[in-house]
Amino acid sequence: MVDKISAPWNLKGRGYVIIYKFNKDFVKDNCSLPPFLNYRFNGGFGAIMIMDYFESNVGPYQELLFIPGKFIYNNKKYYSITKIYVSSMESVVNGKENWGMPKQFANFNFNDDFSKISVDIEGINILDFKANYRHLKFPLSTKLVPLPLVQRYNKKDYYTKFFGKGKARFAKVKKLKINSTLFPKVEDQRRLFSLRIEDFNITFPKADLQF
Repeated sequence: MVDKISAPWNLKGRGYVIIYKFNKDFVKDNCSLPPFLNYRFNGGFGAIMIMDYFESNVGPYQELLFIPGKFIYNNKKYYSITKIYVSSMESVVNGKENWGMPKQFANFNFNDDFSKISVDIEGINILDFKANYRHLKFPLSTKLVPLPLVQRYNKKDYYTKFFGKGKARFAKVKKLKINSTLFPKVEDQRRLFSLRIEDFNITFPKADLQF
């Protein structure tokens, strides 16, 4: 039995953000869209995020997620997480209940400096990733790039505006191998840039619910 840990949550850790700009056909055919977002894609920047949380309201865990870009929903623009894996069942259950996120459990393996990462489900590979990064750090904040989210779970819409800040470095992806049956296959899509995020703090407040 997993305890429910209500929002807000505060998380600290490190990770990678890989930025893309996907076209409408790729998103429609490859990005695990929930039915309520079909034909609502509105462009913008998409992303893969690979996170290592040292601290959270349910303890340390890792996360792999995919955001296709922006969607028009109820006459406003939102982002949405259409695929997400985490290494903690507490995060799976509470992520669905608190924010409507479609979290699934997976195993994460990585080296000490988090530059080589693999993700699998019961030995079936989801992603292999390797990157190096530059030394120069610069500040990064969601105030510069707001990411309002909309998710749907159990016939309810969850609207969340999370807040975060930390330090970033430009990174170079050396390897990105994806199992397209378990995660959107982006290897053939052009990466715009990649960042390694460090010393970050992020807050997920209580979501606004609409039935």
